[in-house]
Amino acid sequence: MKTLPKTPELLSTLQSFDTFQDISPEALQWMIDQSDYKLYEAGEKLFYPGQSVDRMQVILQGRYVVRWEQKGETRELGVWEAGYITGVLPFSRMKEARAIGQALEPTYTLELHKEHFVEMVNVSYELTQALVAVMSDRVRDFTTMQFQNEKLMALGKLSAGLAHELNNPASAMVRNAEELYKKVHASPEKFKSVITMRITPEQTDQVNSILFSRIEQVKTSTSPFWNGRSAWTTSPTGWRTTASKTEKTSPRPSSTSA
Repeated sequence: MKTLPKTPELLSTLQSFDTFQDISPEALQWMIDQSDYKLYEAGEKLFYPGQSVDRMQVILQGRYVVRWEQKGETRELGVWEAGYITGVLPFSRMKEARAIGQALEPTYTLELHKEHFVEMVNVSYELTQALVAVMSDRVRDFTTMQFQNEKLMALGKLSAGLAHELNNPASAMVRNAEELYKKVHASPEKFKSVITMRITPEQTDQVNSILFSRIEQVKTSTSPFWNGRSAWTTSPTGWRTTASKTEKTSPRPSSTSA
């Protein structure tokens, strides 16, 4: 940053900006006399987070980008060019900068210290009013920009969740397709026999009927594993048998015994 000597062209430069078109030349010349004329080379910072803000900056020539760090991420808020007014303004409660302003090219500014704001009201009420209007516009623009950033963040979270939900079934389908591919190539002859089967709907119904009838037969069998009833039988030889077990029984007493 360099402090430069003021030139007569500064007045005409200010008059070319929309903000100062209705301001008298005397008021603008007063502002020039009380301000510093500075040059920021490309890459230099006009302000940075935590920096005490005590000056109004009028961009006369050049451009600078504003970046804002939020939740560990750096977001670019925009690029400001000649005619833009930044820094502290009359009746503003700004104490320190929260963003980074970095010159993209040689940038010339006119900087007025806030200690001259009270005097400004007495010199030119119109100038003070114009700068207050700039402050109102800046608050509105920043609020709109912040609201848009919040919407974009919410949309990003929604997109991430949607991508996750879509990725799960897609991954399952890919895995199943790969598994089917492996099995088909592991037994190509069986796959061919299944693919080349030509059965009618009536034959399909017959297969289903046989299959479900066999299942019902198993459920209604006398096996102890299904209904819990004893499946023991006694043979004439005095042995009790099941399908998996045989044991000796005591002889029954004769009906003629004493």
